[in-house]
Amino acid sequence: MITSFPSKWLYNPGGLRHFKFMPAYQVINQPLIRDSEITEPFTFSPGLSWLDGYATAETLNFNEPGTDSENGTIYDPEISGFVPGDKLDLIRLMSKMDRQPFLVLITDALGQLRVCGSHGYPLTFLSSFNSGTGRADSKGFQFSFKTQCIFRAPVYNV
Repeated sequence: MITSFPSKWLYNPGGLRHFKFMPAYQVINQPLIRDSEITEPFTFSPGLSWLDGYATAETLNFNEPGTDSENGTIYDPEISGFVPGDKLDLIRLMSKMDRQPFLVLITDALGQLRVCGSHGYPLTFLSSFNSGTGRADSKGFQFSFKTQCIFRAPVYNV
């Protein structure tokens, strides 16, 4: 049922604190989304749990535009950020992750969790390296996780 807009929060900061991720092929069970919320944990391959992501402060962003289609609204969620450096282990990780499917768990500035890329709509990882042109520049990888799906990223209350 459609209702009035809820009253606004007194404190509503933007930005994301951090993210965790998991390769989609290592997810054994994805709980149901009920009314834009997931209330049960994901089940991963034995011995695995969410992997920790990293992005330089104030570069981590979540955007979820919707567009109209013949079949209803289509959402285009994207999580993007910047990770500094070009050490061999980071280069190898970016290469292994490129174009692979993932689920991503984001935490906003107030601690609310949302899951992106669940239920048959995994996010595809892409990265791009830039060395910068001067000493003041920070070299590293700009990265993004993105997909198209038929629902907004649900809140994760587990």
